[in-house]
Amino acid sequence: METTLQDFVSHGPNPRALERARQNITGGFPLRTDSNSKIVQHLAAIGFYRLPLDYLQTFTAKINAVSLEQLQDTFSRRIHPDRLLTVIVGGT
Repeated sequence: METTLQDFVSHGPNPRALERARQNITGGFPLRTDSNSKIVQHLAAIGFYRLPLDYLQTFTAKINAVSLEQLQDTFSRRIHPDRLLTVIVGGT
């Protein structure tokens, strides 16, 4: 797992993986807003995190606009495999 994470941070995803991730996120979005209670949950998050009021209308477009370069830059700035801590839970 550490090798996979390091490789992802160093090289980023391949274009096909990014496209599949986009499809997963945007394809499931309607199901995450298909009831009044789910919409209210999103509205609460919008207020709490001070997101733009058009967040729900622009969500899929913003996901589709993420580039490979942006994703790799974000991972290289935020994820540091050399600082990982392994925790093992359970009996021996």
